[in-house]
Amino acid sequence: MFNIKSHSYLADHLRSLPKTVQILLNLKNAFLGLVLASSFSACDNPCALNSQCSLDEKCVEGSCLKSCMSYYQCADGEACVNGACRIPPRGYCESQQLRRNDQGTNLACEPPDFELTDQDPMSADADLDEGTMVLPKDQGSDDLGTDDMEMAGTEMNDMEMAGTGSDDMGMAGSDDMGMAGSDDMGIAGSDDMGMAGSDDMEMAGEVASPDMGRPMSSSPWLYTSGPNIYKTGAIQWVGRGVNLHDTRSCDACTWIQPDINEVIRRIDEVVDLWGANLIRLNLESYPIASGRIQHRPLLEDRAYLADIERIVHHIGQKQGTYVILNLWREPSLSDEGYPSTQTHELLTTLVQKFYDAPQVIFSVSPGVRQNEDGQQDIAAWEAMNNAVQAIRNQEQVLSAYRHLIAVPGLRNQGSDLSYYIEHPITAGGGSNIVYETQIFEAQAQFDQRLVSPAQSLPVIIGAFGPSEVAPRLMTQADALALVQEAERLNVSWAAWTFHMRCQSSEMLVDRSNNGCGINMPLQPTEWGLAIQGQLGLH
Repeated sequence: MFNIKSHSYLADHLRSLPKTVQILLNLKNAFLGLVLASSFSACDNPCALNSQCSLDEKCVEGSCLKSCMSYYQCADGEACVNGACRIPPRGYCESQQLRRNDQGTNLACEPPDFELTDQDPMSADADLDEGTMVLPKDQGSDDLGTDDMEMAGTEMNDMEMAGTGSDDMGMAGSDDMGMAGSDDMGIAGSDDMGMAGSDDMEMAGEVASPDMGRPMSSSPWLYTSGPNIYKTGAIQWVGRGVNLHDTRSCDACTWIQPDINEVIRRIDEVVDLWGANLIRLNLESYPIASGRIQHRPLLEDRAYLADIERIVHHIGQKQGTYVILNLWREPSLSDEGYPSTQTHELLTTLVQKFYDAPQVIFSVSPGVRQNEDGQQDIAAWEAMNNAVQAIRNQEQVLSAYRHLIAVPGLRNQGSDLSYYIEHPITAGGGSNIVYETQIFEAQAQFDQRLVSPAQSLPVIIGAFGPSEVAPRLMTQADALALVQEAERLNVSWAAWTFHMRCQSSEMLVDRSNNGCGINMPLQPTEWGLAIQGQLGLH
């Protein structure tokens, strides 16, 4: 039976829908106005260098524009053009193709939809206990579905009577309203980075969980200025820590299957209990097996690469802790220690994995092994400069951010930085380069190895420690004096080595029964106690 009263009630509501739609559109336009105003406000600040802009901006054509890694971070109508939010030039977006690689995509403009299949070799690694690796695309509105947010479908079925789809209402995606993790609203990212993945992101269709999104470090980005290293906010940073080995563990564990939990246990020990904020992670590969179960290089061993990813992201969850990825034993390096084109490929892969990881410091070589007379200075410098350029080229594709890159000394087993004083690295404009020395010598060499270069270059002591193995001759008194000199100069340092059996300067008593040392007591040696005491001072 037809109900006149019900019909009247429905008619009243139908008449009210256009008003509701208009109110929502007005709210949307007001919000976008604020976003656009804030986005373009930077244009009022003229610049010539990036350093004249704030830390989340870059200087583009004389104006400070918001930095970005994808269009999700930009205002409506903007694209992420060469790492900066701006209205794209004519035809720019049409010319962009979705670029997929080992880590994800460069989302300059809104990409076409795609999904990773189970057979895709670049799909997520389910073994990460800190979170599943996903593409940057998957941290935005594309994760939304009608099952999670009924108002966020491509069309709002509940409002069909109004004749209005979600695109008109501005309620369906992060591009319009910023409700799905868009950095326009600052909901989903950290204050410094504007990246998706925050635990507070409850508007994106599902509550954040350990399996949601890529693990993101809360540590601020680092940058150099003069001879110093700074954190975001112009806070000077000094790293203090140790060398630590990957699953291959200085050839002690290459004979058994990798045990990543042992590496993580040692990281927890030295960071949480000893107080380190810097880990120099020694990556280790061999050209031939010679009976080893673990030996293949990163580019050939996907399981090994996945283990390194998990280790690095575990370090990233420890706020304020940074990791140098040291190519300690790397077959692609020349006999002299020069990076080769194959090393460039490896470095490019590492950038693809960690382009958005502020805790990572890339290293291009552990050092030039010979060249005491300096005859190879020019060739060695060119090799290091080219390797830095390979990293910067890949960063330019993927990110607006530039990691610190460590380059080693060009003489005497990587200890001598003197050539860089007059010839600093120029690749990528020479910015965010740190110069890494390894010192296993008496105090008489400190001025040349450390004090002199640290007057003009940002220096890191990548390795040092007591040693009686020639040519490394250093007493524990010398090593502790080096720490004091580094502290005076505000130079970062990583002592050799958080291990029980690795050439010299071991910090752990060997309780492994001459084995791998899985789950052995982490009892410090005399040298380990000395470093533990130094770390405890800060």
